[in-house]
Amino acid sequence: MLSQIKKITETRSFGWGRIRKIVLVIAGCLIVYLVYNYYYTSKGYLYIDSAPSGANIRINEKQLAEVTPSLVGPLRPGKHEILLQLPSYETWYTEIKVPRNDTLWLTPELIVRPGSFSSLDILSTPGDASIFIDDILQQATTPAVLTRIKPGPHHIQIQKQGFTSIDTILFLRPRSEKLEFMLQRSAGSLIINSTPSQANIWFDGKLLSSKTPHQVDNIDIGLYTVELGRNGYKKSKKTVNIQTDQTASLNFKLDKLKASKGFGKILITAAIVTQNDRERTSFPAIFIDDEIRGQAPSTLSLPVGEYTIEARLSGFSSLQKTVTILANRTIHHKFEFSKNN
Repeated sequence: MLSQIKKITETRSFGWGRIRKIVLVIAGCLIVYLVYNYYYTSKGYLYIDSAPSGANIRINEKQLAEVTPSLVGPLRPGKHEILLQLPSYETWYTEIKVPRNDTLWLTPELIVRPGSFSSLDILSTPGDASIFIDDILQQATTPAVLTRIKPGPHHIQIQKQGFTSIDTILFLRPRSEKLEFMLQRSAGSLIINSTPSQANIWFDGKLLSSKTPHQVDNIDIGLYTVELGRNGYKKSKKTVNIQTDQTASLNFKLDKLKASKGFGKILITAAIVTQNDRERTSFPAIFIDDEIRGQAPSTLSLPVGEYTIEARLSGFSSLQKTVTILANRTIHHKFEFSKNN
């Protein structure tokens, strides 16, 4: 009986010991797995963005092919040495700890080496534009080379009368940089109305083909003179300031002419002048205040007053003349056409 109990006890002891060994082996494997996973499979990343960009990156004395800005990784979690290098800037160095399964951001600002300067070669189309750096007018106009500029961010402005200004912020490095600007012409619009309507329009001295009401677009900025005229009404003149991307408006109220005191006459002739200064008679159409009144040569009887006479001949630019008709007087005007008109 005692021998049987002893055998059973030994058998049970052997079974528990074997189980303990198996448990210890499994626990050891689990620990090894956790340690391996903790130190070797966990990875981190590093995002480096320097100001200015383009710096070379060294990690733990290993030169990378990438330059800033760049996402570097995967990296082993823990401490790493980071070194950034860019010509004309001080070397930047730091020690960082890369997190596990996360990304660490670095945004260092590089320091310019003492004695380093930037230079700018500035061109514009059209040229002769004013240059402002940090709101200070430079002596030179485009094209110009400006030297000994402190590296870093600068406010650059390019201005020229009649063109839209260019306004930008540039980060200058300690090196020579070339900038080219294309200036866009400034323009505005003008609406011209009159009472009564259907008045002739002289815009800056040029008779337009349209009558009031009329809108003129794409006008260069600046001051212009607008004059209106219509038969039976006094001419009226105004000055308008055209501004960039704006529509100006002029409203005219034309006054009737007083009853004319008599009539006068005008003799209108025309000729074509050749390269040898020879003349030959021509027969252009005659318009008075934009109304056709026949063909030259012609003598016209008109009420006393001021008139704009225009001669139109095919193949030539039209010619204009403003005349004053006096009572019981005959005046003469000769239009001379040439290819240079």
